[in-house]
Amino acid sequence: MGNPDYFGPPLPDWTNFIVDYIRVKDIPPQPFLELPWDYQSSGLTFTDAALSINSFFDHEYPLLSSGLGEPSGSSNSVISYLGPPRSTDDYSSHDGYDYGKPAKVTLETPVLAAADGKASFTNSCGACGNTILIDHGNGFQTRYYHLLAKELIISDPNDNVDVKAGEQIGLTGSTGKSTGAHIHFMVVYDKDGDGDFENNLPDGVIDPFGWQSSELDPWENYTFSYGGKNRSGSKSYYLWKKQIDNLNSKLTSNGGVFNLEKFNLNFPSGATNDDLDIKLESAPTTKTSNNLISIGTSLFASALNGFGNIVDQFNSIYTLTVNFNNQDISNIDPNTISIYSSPDGKNWVKEQTTVNLNNKTAVANLNHFSYFALLAERIDTEAPTTTAKLKGEKGQENWFRSDVEVLLESNDSGLGVDYTLFKVEGGDWERYSPPLVFSNEGNHRVEFYSVDNDENLEEVKTIEFNIDKTQPEASLDANPKILWPPSGEMADINITGSSNDQHFDSTTLEIDDEYHEFDSTKIVATNFQDIIQLPAKRKGGDKDGRVYIIRLIARDLAGNENIEEIPIIVPHDHTE
Repeated sequence: MGNPDYFGPPLPDWTNFIVDYIRVKDIPPQPFLELPWDYQSSGLTFTDAALSINSFFDHEYPLLSSGLGEPSGSSNSVISYLGPPRSTDDYSSHDGYDYGKPAKVTLETPVLAAADGKASFTNSCGACGNTILIDHGNGFQTRYYHLLAKELIISDPNDNVDVKAGEQIGLTGSTGKSTGAHIHFMVVYDKDGDGDFENNLPDGVIDPFGWQSSELDPWENYTFSYGGKNRSGSKSYYLWKKQIDNLNSKLTSNGGVFNLEKFNLNFPSGATNDDLDIKLESAPTTKTSNNLISIGTSLFASALNGFGNIVDQFNSIYTLTVNFNNQDISNIDPNTISIYSSPDGKNWVKEQTTVNLNNKTAVANLNHFSYFALLAERIDTEAPTTTAKLKGEKGQENWFRSDVEVLLESNDSGLGVDYTLFKVEGGDWERYSPPLVFSNEGNHRVEFYSVDNDENLEEVKTIEFNIDKTQPEASLDANPKILWPPSGEMADINITGSSNDQHFDSTTLEIDDEYHEFDSTKIVATNFQDIIQLPAKRKGGDKDGRVYIIRLIARDLAGNENIEEIPIIVPHDHTE
């Protein structure tokens, strides 16, 4: 059957027509993102890497990009993609995800494009530092903040370049308003479909983990005014191509064994009388304090009976075994390893645990479902310390008349120093690698801090110094310059002099007597007139006469000197 004939007015060209199913029909977009670093080469699974989160997307008020404040009472809390309750996890108002050491991301780790697209560069956001933006051509843009200035795939804000998923776009850094090297990754949705993502900040920021709670997403339902417009938050969708490891299964009265990543649950016969639908879900890493942290991801275990009611207690004990054979435990005290449980993933209780350090397993006998995590105490909670030394030709304190080398010496009493960062006069943070030499004249300000191998961050320190390689200006005159006759009487000498320098220290007037009878030194003004008295006298055998040297020394703060000298002579009185 062919197409029917049409005799009406010309139809518009629909060749380039694209239906935005997200806006029109709320159809979830096809997941298209990969994690923006090579976690697999570090031995991590997708689940381990994705859930090793330093800072979460705050579903309550992800307003960081706008600078808008949060309502009173919400400024120090986060609601993650898992839903309420609020937690004190890092950090309130955050509009993306931060990944660092737990995810095997550190300074200069290559940052990869999360999907194909067109990349551009900006550094106009002071807090964001060096930033790569990738428009993926599907209404979504990913952003990568705090990159180092070197090895950027593009550094011209007026240009763009095509990139492929997994292609290196930069190196992990700490530029902008950042403490410690990490990847800040965020996703922006082009809500109005105009191709401009900037006008969808902050209302277009979304969570690539979606919203995984039965409660209403507070961000999707939040309304506010910004930039003269009434706005509302956006719906978040799960956008990762890989799935977080979860398990849905059936537990019967016969018992059963269930495995999810490093977790093993072994139920004996009779643990339940009814058939239960159990769900095991991988959950993010956690920490109850700065001292107590999880070894890898945590677990949320839940069960429903045939009526859809929650079952969280069992008739008999089951065993939970956690295998941490593939986990790095170099930063924890192995004697403190234990399984913990929590009803909400926030408040944790220690369970009686048997730990075998030879095969790296931890076992607890339990009769309930909840959140579970393997926690241990960190062995290093102290930040490193860094001292700065200045090497050069020194004048007054922090003044130099030569090139200056800044030596940054870091020490750590725990796991050792990972790296030291510095920045000069408001520039980008860079890795310190000696020599760090300054040659230009002027004031120099260097900020610096160190990070150890367990991501303890030192407070930022500052050192300032000045380089001045220019001699002061100086002039000197004396009258008379010949003392005659050598009568032995005191003669008046009129002295005038001046000195000038932008960083002036002192002017010294010296008299250097050949006979060392009238040597003297005194400080004088920068512009001065003086009368000194010297004897018109010399020794009879002094055939070339007596010589007084009048010396003016102009000195600046860096120790640069300009010396002017005039000889005053008492000549021999014989007739030539």
